[in-house]
Amino acid sequence: MFGVLVALGAGGACAHPSSAPAGVGSALTGTVTYRERVMLPPDAVAEISLIDATVQDSASQVIAKTTVQAAGKQVPLPFSLHFRAGKLDKSHLYTVRATIKYAGQPLFTTDQVRGVITQGNPTHVDLMLSRVDPDATGAYGSSGELSGSSWVLEDLSGDGVVEDTHVTLDFIQKGRATGNASCNHYFSTVEISGSSIRFGAVGATRMACATAVSLQEVKYFGALESAQHFTIEGNTLSIFGSGSKPLRFTRAAR
Repeated sequence: MFGVLVALGAGGACAHPSSAPAGVGSALTGTVTYRERVMLPPDAVAEISLIDATVQDSASQVIAKTTVQAAGKQVPLPFSLHFRAGKLDKSHLYTVRATIKYAGQPLFTTDQVRGVITQGNPTHVDLMLSRVDPDATGAYGSSGELSGSSWVLEDLSGDGVVEDTHVTLDFIQKGRATGNASCNHYFSTVEISGSSIRFGAVGATRMACATAVSLQEVKYFGALESAQHFTIEGNTLSIFGSGSKPLRFTRAAR
């Protein structure tokens, strides 16, 4: 698929889009680029989406989207994503996702979570995309054991869980993990191949929580970000990382 790409010389200047026309609402602006020194095909397309990360229903996650035609231009490609400010909830966490495609196939995509607009996050972001492996078998590996599954935390690396808290881990969407961290909703990218598992940086809402719950969330997020491999035995999921004891979950009842 990358046979159409040729070597690229020293990068050009970064261009920024003009301000949004009056009456169209607010705009999220930025650029999409990547580290590889290769040229885009002239008819490549960048797709940028504004996501409500607090909402778990995939049908209502996308707030707005836009596309940018490369038209022979090279990265960084500027974008301006317009949205209606009235559709946003200031208490929600919003993120931006971008993918560059050619002939319908992804070439580069975001693999890091970037918060935008609300909760002190910016309205201009420069997105660094990662190259998509055309030979990858998919985010859930060949077995797909985790695809579509939901789990409840029973033991946080040997420390149990705080009483009356409910920590969940959901793999409802391919390449994405979400759940309830005790007090806050969280999300992350995830790459799974065979028995190996890697979570990206964890993003979360910012609700005020009791001290014990907040400390549990911090430790839980750290354990996810250090994850290396997993096992499934019956209805028990164990995720192993840098610590001596794993995260242990039980399968959530449907």
